[in-house]
Amino acid sequence: SYFNALHRYDPIADTWAVMATGPTGRYGASFVAVGTKIYMFGGWTSSISAEHWVYDTVANSWAQLANGPAGRFGHSAVLVDGYIYITGGSANGSAAQGTNYRFNPADNTWVTNLAVMAIPSWYHATWVHNGRIYMFGGRAGATITNAFRYYDSASNTWTDLTGQPSERMAASAVILDGIVHIFGEIGRA
Repeated sequence: SYFNALHRYDPIADTWAVMATGPTGRYGASFVAVGTKIYMFGGWTSSISAEHWVYDTVANSWAQLANGPAGRFGHSAVLVDGYIYITGGSANGSAAQGTNYRFNPADNTWVTNLAVMAIPSWYHATWVHNGRIYMFGGRAGATITNAFRYYDSASNTWTDLTGQPSERMAASAVILDGIVHIFGEIGRA
């Protein structure tokens, strides 16, 4: 079964708390924090979901927002200049999607006519640096890829990069002092 419990950890007090019960349990959804709110999109419930929810950390409550343009799981979600970008993912559990959507938290609207990535993927590593959304690896159909690219929201363009390591799916990435570190998961050495 899929869980819908939300837990909060306070590292200063070293305590855990159970927060307001969320919407239908799911996996493969995305979370993005904007101010005191946490936005959750998509995931797998009993099927792939296009649901979009917001959790208010002050009121300890959930509210449903405008559904996304299409259901996704295994996608990425990041915040750039006050907008939430949803990239890639799968809409059916086997085929990767190259679509890129932008959500405006200020007015609860979606923009869908953004540039499509050349190599669609899901379960890719994603990070933001200098206003660009970088993506590495992921799964494209049945193939684990080492595609490396970035999306520039100002020009609405994808740029493919080279020099990447081996193929990876479901890797983790973090940026520290301007340097990206990518670790592990499924792939070939």
